[in-house]
Amino acid sequence: MKKQIVTDAEVILTPRRWHFRGESSLRELDAWCQDLSKFIRDHRSRDQADIEIRKMTEYRCSFCNSVWEEDENGPVCCQAAQDEHDAEKAVQT
Repeated sequence: MKKQIVTDAEVILTPRRWHFRGESSLRELDAWCQDLSKFIRDHRSRDQADIEIRKMTEYRCSFCNSVWEEDENGPVCCQAAQDEHDAEKAVQT
């Protein structure tokens, strides 16, 4: 008979996204992850589990904060990113 059993466990804690907004949000989210890790490590019963915090990352434009996308001509999100790309390309040639 087929039986489903638990062989491993992973705990996922998702922070409230509304709390991390604005220009400093990435630094705040990183600090929150570090604080959470320290808090859990200091807990007395921590010897029963390893702690790993997985941070999801993505590339964003430093000018318009859009998700980074590019084609064969460079970035496509905004003109400022395209201008910077063109200037860097001109220096290289």
